[in-house]
Order: sequence, then structure tokens, then C-alpha cells
Amino acid sequence: MSGLTIDKPLRYEEPAMLVDSHLHLDKVLGRSGFTNWDDLQRDLEGRGHLELAVAIYVFPQDWGKWDRQIGSSRNLTVSFWLLHHAVCDAPSEILDKLGVLASLPQCCAIGEVGVYLTKKCHYSPCGDPHECRHTRLRKRLDFLSEALQIANSWSKQMILHCRDDGSGEAAAQTLPTIQMMDRSDHIFHRHCFTGKAQELRQWQKELPHAKFGVTMKSIQDSRTVALIPPERFLLETDAPYLALLVDVARNTPPSFLLKVANANAMEIYGCP
Repeated sequence: MSGLTIDKPLRYEEPAMLVDSHLHLDKVLGRSGFTNWDDLQRDLEGRGHLELAVAIYVFPQDWGKWDRQIGSSRNLTVSFWLLHHAVCDAPSEILDKLGVLASLPQCCAIGEVGVYLTKKCHYSPCGDPHECRHTRLRKRLDFLSEALQIANSWSKQMILHCRDDGSGEAAAQTLPTIQMMDRSDHIFHRHCFTGKAQELRQWQKELPHAKFGVTMKSIQDSRTVALIPPERFLLETDAPYLALLVDVARNTPPSFLLKVANANAMEIYGCP
């Protein structure tokens, strides 16, 4: 995965070659009625071309679908992990399965991994919410450590998602774990970065190879996003999630990458 420089706004009627660094192919196909990656490419015909995409598989029940969903495509790679709220109850053998998936040549990264502090566990209501939150945080950090070991063993990049209520606590808990394991030189992709400028500068300093993914949601804070150098800047749809338009809230297509690119060119880099 590499940064993408945008030097002019992209018009939808003009073909464009883009890289989507984060989409949930299994869920896009399930909601759209398409059967594989080639169908999605045809959906973009005449408007743009996804030169490369990273398909994220975070639902264990869908891990076995990746090969038939991408078929023989050479411009699609995959990443595997376990959705954040499921980590707390995951059996230990799940890590062995993830290790096998990470060894696949089509697998380019591990993730999305990280600290996710906006979801309650499914044991609701909790007997002791404070203790429950502490336990969930500890388990997620433990799984982050395991993910780093798997990624390092197979020389895979890592996709991180740090999400909270805007306090910055998720990122503040994640970074020390990486440093404690002496993995600051690893290649990280901060998915859906919505942090503040101070957090961005700290991560850029401590993790020199980190890149930052920007979605339609991230663009709402264009002043902070503008601090990301183009070579560390990633475009992503997170399709089918994070739609800002009500009429497509349940079916955000990968073609929205064109909108993300336009919004960045116009609002962040000041292109006409």
C-alpha cells in the first residue's frame, strides 16, 4: 500500500485509476447482489478503474469466501482479522487460523486491529461496566500484541483502527503497546484516521512508516488531514460502511472512492 498524490479534482465522467486501501468486499457483495470482484469492476465502467484494492475480512464466517470472491484477479489483495467486539470472546485457536491466512501470498496485511472503545460487549447490561470496559481493553491490547507477532512473522503490514468517543484514548492505548514490543519500524496503516493534529504529529514521529487512511468521514476535519504528507496518505472507502448520504447508508459502493478523491483534492489540497 502506498500513498496517493491528488493534483486535480477527478470528474466522474472521466476514467480514473485509483487505489482503494480498505473495503469490506464480503459485505459489499452481500449487500449489492454482485458475486465477485469482476462484477464490481464492471459497476465502475466508464467512471473510473480501481487499479488496486485491499479487501478486508474481519468476520470469521466469511474468511473462507475470499478466494472465490476475488477469483483470479491480480489487482486485489486481502487482509484478515477479527472484528473488535468479537476479540473479547475469541477462542485461542482463532490465532492459529489467522496465522495460516497471514501466510497466504494474496494476504498483504493483518487487520483491521486495534482498540475500539465505542461498543459495549454483547453481555448487556454489564454487572460492573467499569470492570467490563477494563477487561475488554486488556483483551484487545493482548490481541494487538498477538497480531503484531503474526504480522512480523510473515512480513505483513498492519491495519490499525483506533476508535473512541473523540477523547483520543484508543490511540493513546494502542501506541505504547506497539512501542513496548519494539515494532516502531513496522509498516502501519491507520484506517479511518479521525484524530486531532497533536495525535497525528505524535504518530508520525513515533511510527516513521505509518500511513493514514482517509474516508468521507475523515474529510470533515480537513485541517488535520491536510497535515498528512501525500506519500503517507491513503484513500479508502471502507465500503459498505461510513456513508454520509442517507439514501446509500446501507450500500456504500467502492465507486465512492471517486468522491473521496474529489473531496480531498478540493477541500484539503485546495485544488480548483
